[in-house]
Amino acid sequence: MQIRRQVAIVASLATASLGAYADEALTEALPMTVTASPIVAEETVTPYGGSVTRIGREQIDGLAALDLASALRRATGITISRFNLVGAYGGDAGGSFAIRGRGTGRPGAEIRTYMDGVPREVGVWSHPLLDTLPIDMVSEISVYKGPQPLLYGGVFGALDATSPRRQTSGYETRVDTSYGEHNTVAVGLQHGGRLGAWDYYVGAATLESDGHREHSAAALRNQYIQSGYTLTDGLRLSYILHRTDNWGEDPGPSGSAVPGRDRFATETVTQSIQLHNIGERFTGYALLYHEDGRIRWPKDNVNGPGTPAGDVDTDWQNYGLRTLQDIRLGAWAVTAVLDAEREGGKSRTRTVIGMVPLAFDADYDTVSPALGLRVDIPVADLILTPSVGARYASHSEFGDTVAPQAGLVLGDARWQCFANYADTAHYPGVYVAGVSAATVAGLDAERLEHLEVGVGGTCPLTGAELRLALFRDASSDQLQWSPAGLVNQRASDINGLELSISYAGQHGHSAFAGLTLLDPDAAKTPRAPEVSATAGVVLAPVRDLSVHIDVQYVDAQYAFNGRTAIPGLAGVEKVDAYTVANARVGYAVHSSYWADAEVYVSIENVTDEEYAYQPGYPMAGRTVSLGLRTVF
Repeated sequence: MQIRRQVAIVASLATASLGAYADEALTEALPMTVTASPIVAEETVTPYGGSVTRIGREQIDGLAALDLASALRRATGITISRFNLVGAYGGDAGGSFAIRGRGTGRPGAEIRTYMDGVPREVGVWSHPLLDTLPIDMVSEISVYKGPQPLLYGGVFGALDATSPRRQTSGYETRVDTSYGEHNTVAVGLQHGGRLGAWDYYVGAATLESDGHREHSAAALRNQYIQSGYTLTDGLRLSYILHRTDNWGEDPGPSGSAVPGRDRFATETVTQSIQLHNIGERFTGYALLYHEDGRIRWPKDNVNGPGTPAGDVDTDWQNYGLRTLQDIRLGAWAVTAVLDAEREGGKSRTRTVIGMVPLAFDADYDTVSPALGLRVDIPVADLILTPSVGARYASHSEFGDTVAPQAGLVLGDARWQCFANYADTAHYPGVYVAGVSAATVAGLDAERLEHLEVGVGGTCPLTGAELRLALFRDASSDQLQWSPAGLVNQRASDINGLELSISYAGQHGHSAFAGLTLLDPDAAKTPRAPEVSATAGVVLAPVRDLSVHIDVQYVDAQYAFNGRTAIPGLAGVEKVDAYTVANARVGYAVHSSYWADAEVYVSIENVTDEEYAYQPGYPMAGRTVSLGLRTVF
């Protein structure tokens, strides 16, 4: 993409509107109730009764995570899929994640990713590209489990990452370097400052690896700028720019011929102008965003097995407006939301001899206001907060929809009982205009009805944080392939249980464990293992020495195999159960003259387990890396 085009976009944004720092405003507007230790993770509940898992920078560093998929591995109820040691092959399930069995669509996905409140997905194919959310530029990750229409419309779950920001006067700089097996090199630089009313943060990072198999290399490069100005007390204007330039190779199924061309490359420039307000009565945000992205995807078989080699090139433009205001009126509160977005672009499939079997260009518009109401009612020494809300969506191609929700939270600062209900809709993406032109006129939005109840809080005897949740997801009108194209014919119901426990002891010791049980009605429901569990400990045996250990178990599950070219559930294959342990040992070095530093060694797959996330794609064995983090 040319510099002239980027400058023009910046100018148009600057003159069009003001925006706000989205994720902070969401947090301030709808304060979370924390029910687990932030040292390992936070399991939280919104005032509207929705479940949220928060992963902080401390946990990301403790996991020695090089990308977003690695950072999610300890979160309860989340499973990931990948082809390679690092990087996400976004054209297939080589870089994806599922929340409680939802989010398996390719193309399309019921889960949407956000960065600072800005939607981040390929506007044509409507699914997340994990490499466009670089972990180097993330201070916190929030995973919203289940549909929560007031906050995130048109999705069955959401992930929202927050960029770093300097909060106090002064300056800070962070340099991260690491080198590991398979020639895996990571270098990151971040610098932030605050001078009076003005604050800024800039950063750049690169990650490269030869991969653990032939033709499994990857390279991720990104840059980040944030500049903000506090206009008055509680009112901040900011501009945020993210640029990513990534590629990853597909090594192909084990035992088959090594691909010669299959390489998935993406480039994005995402900008937003945001206005953030925090006050006793009004708290919220408004943001205007634009994303310019492209995919260049050379393939050995451009349309599946047996077809000639070629290229699939996609260019997309996403832009829109997102606003939220939470208005306090004594014990009552009103949440008013308005989102307006346009997603779209063009895609062309071309063989190496110049034939064009598929090409299309389309844009879809969605306007969706939402309104929520809640009230705090004293009950003895507790607070009861019932709530209701709904989101209305008007779509340029499909019918209008209404997504209601209701919630209930009862508790105090130590314990909370919660319940929430939502019935939401997810629209098909622009891709249906190209890949299913014969049936697009008859398509409707997919629906998901969600019910969840739970309890969480602090054990008075041990100080441990406990949380238990029971949930049911009943979907209908899901898209499914037919001989004519996509149709709304599939349904998939999942019952589940989540249990988590965490303990923060003295002297830097902490522990965490989580268990998710899923009971799908269909035996071959993709990415819905009956049992998944995760556990981790943080130890500080002596001063300045830290030890992080985490273990994940995932039961046998089913996954789509994109290499078979068999559409729908007929192409689902079984993935064996696996247990993977990881460790990181760090030693802090303090200096009164210049900087503090930490030297660490991390080991992925400590026990050298043979496992795979995707059929035919074995993951790396024991992998060791050395790193140095310097902060000054």
